[in-house]
Amino acid sequence: MRHDRVTANGIDFSYAEEGDGPLALLLHGMVETPHVYRHLIPVLADAGYRAVAPSMRGFAPTQIPPDGSMRLADLVADANGLHEALGGDANAVIIGSDWGAYTTWGATAQAPDRWSKAVVATIPPVRFLKPLDPAMIHKLGHFFFFQMAVAEQIVPQDDFAYLDWLWDYWSGSLPGVDLTPDIEAGKDAVRDPAQLRLALELYRQNFPARTYGTDRWKGGALLAELPTQPTLYLHGSEDPSTDRETLARIVAALPAGSDGAMLEGVGHFPFIENPDEVNRRVRAFLTGWPTAAVGRRPRSERRPAGRRRERDQARVAPPRRAKLAMIVLWNGRMTVKACPKAGCSGRRCCTRPRRRAPRPVRRRSPGS
Repeated sequence: MRHDRVTANGIDFSYAEEGDGPLALLLHGMVETPHVYRHLIPVLADAGYRAVAPSMRGFAPTQIPPDGSMRLADLVADANGLHEALGGDANAVIIGSDWGAYTTWGATAQAPDRWSKAVVATIPPVRFLKPLDPAMIHKLGHFFFFQMAVAEQIVPQDDFAYLDWLWDYWSGSLPGVDLTPDIEAGKDAVRDPAQLRLALELYRQNFPARTYGTDRWKGGALLAELPTQPTLYLHGSEDPSTDRETLARIVAALPAGSDGAMLEGVGHFPFIENPDEVNRRVRAFLTGWPTAAVGRRPRSERRPAGRRRERDQARVAPPRRAKLAMIVLWNGRMTVKACPKAGCSGRRCCTRPRRRAPRPVRRRSPGS
């Protein structure tokens, strides 16, 4: 994986990239880094994309914006500016999670000619946001806490213990998931007090207490339109901001060619909680491959063809008991029978006439 820098929309961005081909721009959230896409990037590169994951404005090592703006309008302008600065064309795709999801919804609506497809995770379109009942108000407590000035003192205490708790609180229940590398990378991105302040400004500037939920909320107007491109929406079953019924309504409202999936046992971090399933679904959506055929390892890591064949054959489920009808020709008469053999394919036992058991020979008794 290569690392480089590029200037877009007046900001000097650091980014990681791999592969050659049409641009695939991957946008992270708060407090995250491009590291959250470490599983997906090689899959996209293997599928023929140039996968580029920048660090968001204000997050190290990307430049702190001179005007201190973390407004969503500027995040959207950053994404579309990166498309231009990185040489993207009409075949480019955009992928976003958390704040990267907000940005993706906005970027695809603002500049539809730049993006051929979109993949969005964890944040539904604004029109489908779940009403703030008591349970969701409790779950979204950090939205309100980050508005307070005291958050800049509490969040970094004990090596950002609050972020440890926040990641754990929003993660799912799948076994064996280790979020530690991503949490540590996120902490490193905001260790500078100026960077931490900007991370909190995401919530302060975009969800201001005086206008959020009113007609004066600027974010509502910016995110009002749905994309015109085919879009894949992914959501974890243990992230309560969207349920299955809402997911179905989202997919129905998106343009033709769109799709969606509820990821079982996954919380708010699908790209690292269940990367295998996410990679399969993303590659299938972007390339048009059947879901079962995608998500393979990069070529350099794949097993020899013979071993793959043995592995695939071992995974084939045993055939169900056949209930095929067969036509048997016997002594000039045709009868239709149900094949009693499990796994009959209709080529072996069903095409061979069965032999009748020999009739017992009745011996006549003497004198009869």
